Amino acid sequence: MDDMTELSQRIGKLRIERGISQVRLGRAIGVSTTAIFKLESGESRMLRADHLLRIVLELNANPYALLLGEHSPEFRQLGLSHSHTESVSLSGLRPDRRRLLAWIIETFLEEAEGQKKHAGSS
Repeated sequence: MDDMTELSQRIGKLRIERGISQVRLGRAIGVSTTAIFKLESGESRMLRADHLLRIVLELNANPYALLLGEHSPEFRQLGLSHSHTESVSLSGLRPDRRRLLAWIIETFLEEAEGQKKHAGSS
């Protein structure tokens, strides 16, 4: 099983645990119910960073646990509890995962800055 398949399964499992429908999750992140179904089933292999961030927010998830898997050696190496996400050193992660997390964080910050500018001009 590859990283994307595992991520898809974690998203589906957490969504169900939180009692959130595919319809609600789709609306929250701005995609169709079909897109959520395809993501969770592993049929879709594409996930935009901004969508992943919205999923994290909607599911009230630890982004590191969702991305890496809370039982993975890499997550344990970060020394995080399920809810703790502050002051994390990513140096112990594989380079591809470090780049992915950095890209997600950068995308989130860019989106937040854009929303802030848009709100200030209203």
